[in-house]
Amino acid sequence: MRPRQSATRLGDRSLQAETEVEQTEPVKDSQKIEALERGLLLLQAFRRGDQYLGNAELAARVLLPKATVSRLAYTLTAAGFLVFDPISRRYSLGPSAIAVGSVALANTSVREVARPYLEQLANDMALNVGLGMQDRLQIMYIDAFEGNPLIGLRLYSGTRLPLAQTSMGRALLFAYSPEKRAEVLSELRKSQSPQEWERSCVGIERAMQDLEKHGFCSSAGEWREEIHAVAAPIRLPDGRVYAVNAGGPAYLVPIERLTEIGTKLRSIADAIERAMGGDVPFSETMNSAG
Repeated sequence: MRPRQSATRLGDRSLQAETEVEQTEPVKDSQKIEALERGLLLLQAFRRGDQYLGNAELAARVLLPKATVSRLAYTLTAAGFLVFDPISRRYSLGPSAIAVGSVALANTSVREVARPYLEQLANDMALNVGLGMQDRLQIMYIDAFEGNPLIGLRLYSGTRLPLAQTSMGRALLFAYSPEKRAEVLSELRKSQSPQEWERSCVGIERAMQDLEKHGFCSSAGEWREEIHAVAAPIRLPDGRVYAVNAGGPAYLVPIERLTEIGTKLRSIADAIERAMGGDVPFSETMNSAG
């Protein structure tokens, strides 16, 4: 049986105290190849619907000089990860990038297991339902389903959302080990102003309490004022962590409906964990420890 972990406290310290670390100069990682990292960031600059991007657009998205972007793009084009259109003088993702993405998705077996559950929930409750994982300080959807084409919430595979302000991000934080969670929280704290971090802490602490008690958490207007959403974490036996969520416009997903949706999501997360070889579903672990 997996032990229940403390969601919001380490001893008598608050969530903010967990991340109060001495501010020192960052240590340079001698193993990291910065040129490679920048090239990968350039590939990540492409979003759904971006057929072509020019040097200026790419430079603005990755916050690098245009000259640097030009050299990186030339190298990625030579390797087949980008394709250059000489007429528009812009780039699109090339066959090598598409092949890598296809292999990654094909090897994410949890995606195949989760798909029928999420699609059914999306259709039954007319919501946008997704499966996500952490990508740096964001959440990336690796699958998404739209149960009501009129709800106006367009989230697709590859969409990225902020980690701290979304129910999915908070569910992932809860699923991590205390050590991993503290590490991510520390990075979040460094990336935000003191005022932003204070607001983030309030939402994260509330979500941790809800997750510990119910196995799911909600975000009502914290990411976008007009959007309400619920999420539940998924822990796999090999240590991988994901989250499932469901949401939509506040007028279709009023606060009174969040508990109903969250309960269904928790059941789906348990079913996915079982199908992936988990010994005890997360909610049963919580109940036995309560």
